[in-house]
Amino acid sequence: MNLEEVETRCLNYLRQVQKPVVSLRVLLEHCQRTPGCEDLEYKALLQFLRKHGEIHLVEGPGADEAVGTEMLAGAGLDMGPRVLLAARMPSTSDLSQIMAGQLAVMTESLEVALAEASRQGDAEKEAQLRAALTRAENLRRKTRQLRGSDTEGTN
Repeated sequence: MNLEEVETRCLNYLRQVQKPVVSLRVLLEHCQRTPGCEDLEYKALLQFLRKHGEIHLVEGPGADEAVGTEMLAGAGLDMGPRVLLAARMPSTSDLSQIMAGQLAVMTESLEVALAEASRQGDAEKEAQLRAALTRAENLRRKTRQLRGSDTEGTN
């Protein structure tokens, strides 16, 4: 595997992609289509990008959290690491809007999962999901503050 080629592929892709924030899995698949990089592994790319000065890595919840990446993936949400070029970093306002939208989708999925856990009588999962919903609400408040809104009617 040629790290220079991986770096070139990553930078070029992140410069031209329409949405500045890209799933690490999507970036990995893009790199693996390059001759000589087919054997690039997820962990190797993750470690490489963690140290890269031009690329920001935004990591989601860990698998060990009460409502981790696996549970969210089961609900149809890929909350794994995301990457973006430092040069394409959105403004604080734009970033808070993006986060608000993702939180809304995540909250809706968590509420559906909570209803299902309740229907099944799974008290442990209900407690975990309620805790995740509380954390999501706290994040929603913080994103609202980033946009400078203190009213309850805005997202």
